[in-house]
Amino acid sequence: MLDSKSVVLSVSTINFGLENMGRYTLVVEGVKDLNGNIIEKSIKDITPEDSKVPEILNLSAVGPYNILIEFSEPIKNTTSKTVEIKLGSTVISSSPILSGFETNQINIGLSNAMVENSKYDVKVKGFTDFASRQIITKTYQLTYKKNIEPVVAKIEKVDPAYVILSFNKPVRGLTKDNFYYGDSSKKAIGIYSDFKMTKTVVPSQSLDLVWVKFYDSILKAGNTIGDTQRELSILAMVNGYDLFVRDVKDL
Repeated sequence: MLDSKSVVLSVSTINFGLENMGRYTLVVEGVKDLNGNIIEKSIKDITPEDSKVPEILNLSAVGPYNILIEFSEPIKNTTSKTVEIKLGSTVISSSPILSGFETNQINIGLSNAMVENSKYDVKVKGFTDFASRQIITKTYQLTYKKNIEPVVAKIEKVDPAYVILSFNKPVRGLTKDNFYYGDSSKKAIGIYSDFKMTKTVVPSQSLDLVWVKFYDSILKAGNTIGDTQRELSILAMVNGYDLFVRDVKDL
């Protein structure tokens, strides 16, 4: 994770994951700190406990193409989930693009923009937590109002090969050509939506966190950013180079 001290352990769902209220032993061994020192072996008894039905805490528009649902707990990607969006009696979307699973924030991506000051009915059904408990089906009313807050980009981490970049709200239309450092010849060689940098971002996606790659050590392609400097800010100075974000537009 971005704090460099926490990790999320994902349990394979092939065998249905961990049993609710089951007893397990977690062993952490062979982990090194940033100085290369091996951290002492740790053994912990854990009991996964989930007795509550997931709830929707908030549903809001974050742009004409995006609705964000905040749940009370992380949500699993299942086939039971559905979102239906109506404007009056007309269904404008019954199969939107959903993303953000395994977190408590699910983004609903629409193919057509919502109309300012229009009222929409958003029916949310079948979303499930990791204990297989489903939310209560409910229809929410949402009035879309344009967010006039400017887009602000923040550099979360700088590595010699890549940069993690966050935005204060989802943006779309991103390509690797949006990013360079020093001068425009030092462009990014890829932009991704995951920390493994295997899921390439396409312009139609709406995202608020991206991994921008400048150097590929396997292909020996691109340009490294520098050595160890980690001063992070907008237009961050990285070993004498400014990192620019250009042509990033609001939703």
